[in-house]
Amino acid sequence: MLSNFQKPPRYLFKLDDDSYVNLLPLSKMLKQLERRSPEGDFLLGRTLGRDPKPIQISEKARGKKFTDKWACPSYMFSGGHYPPTLSGAGYAMTLGAARCLYQKLLLLPFFHLEDVFVTGFGAQECSGLPVITTNRFWNVPSTLKHMDTRNDILFHYKDSDAKRLIFKACIFCLQNVARFSQFPPPCRCFSSIVWCRNTT
Repeated sequence: MLSNFQKPPRYLFKLDDDSYVNLLPLSKMLKQLERRSPEGDFLLGRTLGRDPKPIQISEKARGKKFTDKWACPSYMFSGGHYPPTLSGAGYAMTLGAARCLYQKLLLLPFFHLEDVFVTGFGAQECSGLPVITTNRFWNVPSTLKHMDTRNDILFHYKDSDAKRLIFKACIFCLQNVARFSQFPPPCRCFSSIVWCRNTT
């Protein structure tokens, strides 16, 4: 794949088709991380929490043909918790991280949960590969009042209409950045609305 590029990309981004990526704050964050560690590889996203635990197949579900898609039979993984894992809604990685993950994942037994397989077990095999988490990736359902289109990077569980609305809001806030600069954090810009979270 990389042979198709005259100059290989510095970053790759894996994204679900029901996620929206806000490119400007993503670019800013990647540049900040690059300045902090110019030669360092990393994965960037939002973790599934501290020590995410496998969902066991319940006794009730054992006789069924299909189970919860996140369920994990003990013969595939019998540990108490997964390694630090980024949500599969979307995550970024350096090219070096992608190369290491690709090589290591080919040697690992298949695991059906892509985010756990790639950013958990794969990153664990790439010893020393940092998994950076940020709350600017919304990997859970979010409403208008949660969104900060100036700073947040990813919004998950969005259909085509919601993505168009978020895009318009991002453009509007970008074009009116001077107007909204008078509203410091935790104020959020969404479309023609400035919404300020109550901090008391």
